Amino acid sequence: MYQLPFGKGQTFFSDAGSLVNGVIGGWQSSALLAFHGGAPFTVTSPVSLLNNGQPNRPKVVAGCNPNLSNRTLTDWFNTSCFVNDLVPGTYGSKGTNMVRADGLQQVNFSMFKNFKFAERWNLQFRVDFQNFFNHPNYGLPDLNVGDPAMGAVTSASINARIIQLGLKLSF
Repeated sequence: MYQLPFGKGQTFFSDAGSLVNGVIGGWQSSALLAFHGGAPFTVTSPVSLLNNGQPNRPKVVAGCNPNLSNRTLTDWFNTSCFVNDLVPGTYGSKGTNMVRADGLQQVNFSMFKNFKFAERWNLQFRVDFQNFFNHPNYGLPDLNVGDPAMGAVTSASINARIIQLGLKLSF
């Protein structure tokens, strides 16, 4: 938490009148910053030729790099690197966690002010922002080999900006 330096007894506007001090003085803020790298994920196959109820793993085309240097929402990874393994009783050659999802970049921010009424009464006004900068954080792409949307991201991993206002009366 950080006490903003405005109003009576602070660095700026310390000689402000009671009306101005009531508006700009006594504000506090807090922030939470979250930054994470993208989690690895595994491309899947809808084919099940193992005779054990498990799906096959797809094959990886030799020499093909599934990670793209310029990812887009429609092409998050190189889908041409993966093909269904159609040989009965074999798992396919693809390892796990070969591609990474989008990371997380989120700033949550709050500002609040306490108003004292008499000796025991306190009213707190606050405004809270989740995802303050409204940064897009994308979900996983379609991971199934053979799907028309394979490699496309169609969801977000967190909500867009949310603003919440609140009043709390303490006595």
